Amino acid sequence: MKTRDEIEIPFDNASAEIPKGKNYLFIIAVDDYQHGISKLQNAVRDALAFRQILLESYQFESEYCITLIDEQATRTHFDQHFIELNRRITEEDNLVFYFSGHGTHSKERQQGYWLLHNAVKGDYTTYLPNFEVINFIKSCPARHVYGIVDACFSGTLFRNAEPEPPSRLYHYRSRYLLTAGREEKVLDGPMGKNSPFADTLLQQLKDPNQKSIWGVDLARKVLKFIQYQTNLQTPRGDYLKDVQHAGGEMVFLKKNEKLPPPPEVKIQSKDMDTRGLSEKGTTIEQHAEKIYNIDKIDNAEFN
Repeated sequence: MKTRDEIEIPFDNASAEIPKGKNYLFIIAVDDYQHGISKLQNAVRDALAFRQILLESYQFESEYCITLIDEQATRTHFDQHFIELNRRITEEDNLVFYFSGHGTHSKERQQGYWLLHNAVKGDYTTYLPNFEVINFIKSCPARHVYGIVDACFSGTLFRNAEPEPPSRLYHYRSRYLLTAGREEKVLDGPMGKNSPFADTLLQQLKDPNQKSIWGVDLARKVLKFIQYQTNLQTPRGDYLKDVQHAGGEMVFLKKNEKLPPPPEVKIQSKDMDTRGLSEKGTTIEQHAEKIYNIDKIDNAEFN
């Protein structure tokens, strides 16, 4: 019996298609902090610029976009909307979420936190702990969940996850995070400009020469080029463990573009027979098993 990830799709020209599912976008950003927490200058600006580029140039629609800005971005509203998203999203859909605001880390609690609008300085019960974000991701039925977090100590979300080789297979589930830093503070940037992280991210998404960009490639480019902006923070892009990741890959497609073909794979071993890899009728799981050894990835994740 096939699992919900084992979808038979021929690897020929007919398989190039616009994904059937919807792309949901969840934007959370806070500049105007209260209760003793310092205000930020560019968190909202960064988030709205990210939303604009996805809605204008990529396959995202405003009717599937939720935006919580400043006083709207409370702990209660975050919970309500994420729960509602998990109810609406199907296994064919994708979810991209973006948080821009303050983050912190407690050594005593061994926990990282997001600070939403109603957070009170020093009162951790008013903060949003990382494990709740992880739980929302874990419960989300989407095919792909791609999170972008521009906040201090955002790297604590990874919880010691180990990097994995990307499969770049759209039809398998994926759970991926791109964070502005590791267990460190990150820069907000000067007044009226984007943060170094957001500026680098937006530059990659605005590239007019690309019709699509795989999520892992977007992260790699951000990690590569942010060094020209600052050496005071180190972004991280990585897969999440224990949240239903199955070796898949999110792809950001420009308007009306189709899924890109599988990457060219160079086989070095003379003993490996590759004659049937691109033949009509080869299923995506067969292709994956031969090229990426998906069985080993699945076993590592779920056993």
